[in-house]
Amino acid sequence: MKKKIIILLIISVSCSLLSCKSFVNISGEIENTNFQDKILLHGDIKKFEDGSLRYEHGVPVLRVSGSYYDMGLQYGVLLKDELGKAFKDFENIYNKLIDSLPLYKRGLFISGFINPIIKKTKNRLPQKYKDEIKGLSEGSGIPEKYLYLSAGGGGFLEFACSVIIQRDENRILHGRILDWYPAMGKSTVIVEYTPEHAKKYTTIGLLHYPTLGISGLGENGISTSINLISYIKNKKNNRNLPLYYMTREILESADNINDVDKMLTGFKADIGWLLGVTDGHNADGAIFEIGTDDINKIDLEKSTDCIWGINGFKDNEMNKKYTSIFDKKAVINDPRRQRWTESVELENLGVDYLINILSDTSFEGYSQYYSEVSRGPINSSKNIQSIVFDNVNGVFYFAYGEGFAGLENFYKYDTKTSEMTLYREKIERPEKLENFRKLNENALIDIIAGDYQSILDKIDLDSELFPVEVEMLYNIWKDDNESIAPTLLLEQLDNQIKRYPDVCANYYMKAKILYKTSCNSDKLLITIEKALVCRIVPASRKIEMYKMLSEYYKNNGKDEKYEYYTQLCNDFIKSLNTNYKDNYK
Repeated sequence: MKKKIIILLIISVSCSLLSCKSFVNISGEIENTNFQDKILLHGDIKKFEDGSLRYEHGVPVLRVSGSYYDMGLQYGVLLKDELGKAFKDFENIYNKLIDSLPLYKRGLFISGFINPIIKKTKNRLPQKYKDEIKGLSEGSGIPEKYLYLSAGGGGFLEFACSVIIQRDENRILHGRILDWYPAMGKSTVIVEYTPEHAKKYTTIGLLHYPTLGISGLGENGISTSINLISYIKNKKNNRNLPLYYMTREILESADNINDVDKMLTGFKADIGWLLGVTDGHNADGAIFEIGTDDINKIDLEKSTDCIWGINGFKDNEMNKKYTSIFDKKAVINDPRRQRWTESVELENLGVDYLINILSDTSFEGYSQYYSEVSRGPINSSKNIQSIVFDNVNGVFYFAYGEGFAGLENFYKYDTKTSEMTLYREKIERPEKLENFRKLNENALIDIIAGDYQSILDKIDLDSELFPVEVEMLYNIWKDDNESIAPTLLLEQLDNQIKRYPDVCANYYMKAKILYKTSCNSDKLLITIEKALVCRIVPASRKIEMYKMLSEYYKNNGKDEKYEYYTQLCNDFIKSLNTNYKDNYK
């Protein structure tokens, strides 16, 4: 009898697992609502209750007002179709990941990944945001659980961004880049909020995250932007209000930087953040470096007339406490930090100057180095929004796109009049870059899901590749050595080195392949030598190359050189202002 029960359970579980290949069905659960026939048309403007929607240059501009429930309802009704398309993207991402999982793990995806995000997010939000989500759900037909999933970042919150704040006499400018999944750039949306008993403010965000305050400008002259530092975590703080909701609290209530200081007193984050805040009325600004237990304020008043940050801490003590040089995000920061340092010229100021910085694809003296974010350009293949807030005048300038957004049209949006005009036309780029952008739309998800063949099928390996394509091929090979012939990859890297002889990343990737495949030892040593003398060598890369040399000499019985590079590696580790637990042995 027991054997029969066990057999039945096995059959039941197996059937359940086999039938759950695509069980995330957000689009199938979106319900019809009774509100669509209540929308009124006034020319090109849709109106519902106190909300309105129009399109300017292809961008949805939404105005909502009233209680948080009212604002959510207006949002959901007026952007029902657009939200449905955005959440279909989530569905496709989840099902792509499910398809990549072993059968025995597929049934755990919802219970072990999605449901915990929904539950934790719901517990962290105050009632007014729960009311907003309720209204959003009733208006759009999207079940509340998926809106809470979105409010928790959808499990894919990885904003690798940049912020720059500049002041000249009584003028303050706040620039920011939003680096995110390229395909989401097309879902850019502007929302004007007029909440009851609070200040009016405008956000520029993404339809995939309709309730998050990613970037915004308030009628009080306060602007906010956030940079994620995802490589630190503290689960004990995950019941507090997420920072991307705290930004909305700041926009609707703060009058100056001192108010923001008070609002952040005692604030505990579950991951690391940079919060950029500027105050147009007082020509003031600050970047708040937020750890799980600490907040360090980089104050414009106490600093120069320009401060900037990327997705990493500048404060040495916070770096030592929270970050690791071996996290992939930390690898990104070294070349990006150098590029920002070179770009910022204190004698220059102005909207056009900042727009030029945010459009910059150059690196190491190469004016068009179209690459991945880890290669260093400010305007990278993951940049989906570039924004400059002019707080004094109540306007912001922005460009959006599916990667390299700074090259797209820049628009000027006036929050006082709601007028939007073209400010700068798009910068032409090579035709091949357009083809790559199409590949890049879903390439990140394909890589996460392990669907390498779909990427390889779209890359012409016999043509001259962009740096980002070569790096993509390297990352695929690194995860699956059988997916691409190392000789072919080495050939492509040699081509990159000829074109960009000063870029460390190409030598580093070549060295890793040579080391892994036990190829010509002379080539390996020469390649590492050249990598180590490049102008920008990320700290973690330098340590890995020292380790390669140390292990190479150890394996070849050359004890003196083994000890030399081991000591060199450890000395370098000790010199860093980041956390590294153990010396290399």
